[in-house]
Amino acid sequence: MRKVDDLSSLQGKQVLKFSVYHPERCEELCAPYFTPAWRDKVTLAAAGKEWMDSTPPEGEKSTAVEFIQKQCQGISPEETCTFGDNLNDIAMLRKAGRSYAVANARAEVQAAARECMPVVQ
Repeated sequence: MRKVDDLSSLQGKQVLKFSVYHPERCEELCAPYFTPAWRDKVTLAAAGKEWMDSTPPEGEKSTAVEFIQKQCQGISPEETCTFGDNLNDIAMLRKAGRSYAVANARAEVQAAARECMPVVQ
């Protein structure tokens, strides 16, 4: 992992993931410029209020879950359990027979999960 000041410096190099960071409002600040410019080239997903993750379509978490299901003696979706809290987890949650949104997950993630974890006090 490394910080890159100019994405064009990576042209021709293999990149597995790049993320944009802002300490408070990354998703909001990416919306007018970054998101429209990249949404047709990569899979974009907010990963908390601070991060916007960008991965190749074949490099997201759901692809990893499918790979594990196939490689580990054919584990079925019903035998798979996933946990998530942010937009970058939604596709992964949909690949599992048992999927949980943590208590503080975004509303979209809670809707995608089969169950929501209760708040523990």
